[in-house]
Amino acid sequence: MTVFIHSVRPSNNGSELAVTLEMSEPSNNVSSDIRVRGRHMKSNRRVLHVLASDWTCLMSVRGEIDEELLDKLENADRYCTAVRVGMRILAYGANSQNALYRKLIHKGCDAESSQKAAEYLCGCGFVDEYDDACRVAERDLRKFYGKRRILSNIHAKGYGKEVVSYVSDFLGDVDFVGLCAELISKKYREIPLDAHERQKMCAALVRYGYSPSEIREAILKISEA
Repeated sequence: MTVFIHSVRPSNNGSELAVTLEMSEPSNNVSSDIRVRGRHMKSNRRVLHVLASDWTCLMSVRGEIDEELLDKLENADRYCTAVRVGMRILAYGANSQNALYRKLIHKGCDAESSQKAAEYLCGCGFVDEYDDACRVAERDLRKFYGKRRILSNIHAKGYGKEVVSYVSDFLGDVDFVGLCAELISKKYREIPLDAHERQKMCAALVRYGYSPSEIREAILKISEA
């Protein structure tokens, strides 16, 4: 098979290049589209998309290319697709680099392209793990979650130890005893007198992410109010 670069043009607002390839192979049909070196060739076209920032050199390339360059262009096309899909994912909300990688895999991108795309988007500032994780923590606070559950959620979303530690410091000034007391008042209105019901309440509060000491202090705070 003989491969030619037929055309290269800007695409996707200039962030990509659309590379049109002419793929030709020998044919016995004398009415074939083209002749190469005196031979009749069956021809079809294929368009690959690559990141313009990585392939500006292609703007001046035309004519036949070898298998090595074709392989690089095909890999670049998969990578470009992963970047484009990643941008759409990020438009819907915050993601850690690891979460973005997993979602790209789920969307059908190959592992290597997904990893490179996640690293690229993070490096370009489209993913700010520290800021994004703090926004996740703020949303969890509005749900009356305790610190343990918030940090567990941050970890589950794929954020690393450094980000989890950063969020832990970010939550340092939060009055979790007061938040727990507010949750009790909102959810139970008053402290259950029955020991079994109180135990059930405490178990629910632990699932919300509060420590036993925070729960005891919150109950005492409500009792003294």
